[in-house]
Amino acid sequence: MRNKFYILGLPRSRTSWLSAFLHGGEVFCVHDAFSSKQLTQLYDLDFEYVSSVDTNPLKAKEYLKDYGCPLVIIKRNPEDVIESLCKLLGEASRVEVTKCIMGRAEALNEAEVYADMVIPFEELDEHLEKLWSLCIPTIDFPKTKS
Repeated sequence: MRNKFYILGLPRSRTSWLSAFLHGGEVFCVHDAFSSKQLTQLYDLDFEYVSSVDTNPLKAKEYLKDYGCPLVIIKRNPEDVIESLCKLLGEASRVEVTKCIMGRAEALNEAEVYADMVIPFEELDEHLEKLWSLCIPTIDFPKTKS
């Protein structure tokens, strides 16, 4: 059985960057595998660790109680996420974006009971080594990577 870990956060919470940061060597980490339904395919790969850093806690619920693997949540203010997305997508999308993000924020709050670590978005850089140690304990944190 592969070692697994999951990281959840709202969109615009550096999840894409984080998946790229963690990926490499014996760690296969993808972005938004819950959303793309490719998560179960990861378990067949020949890596010591497989993971998804995901922005869809609604889809992740079925996995959170399972496996006994580490779960980290990146906590960002949903209002900041909405503002960032509306700048990107335009003001016309505000109602739809707000509904989507608030639903995901609620699901993320519910997932916190399963979390081994909750990191405020603004403090992510400060907690990278601790996050790494929790999720990838058998591989040394690469000091040059941060």
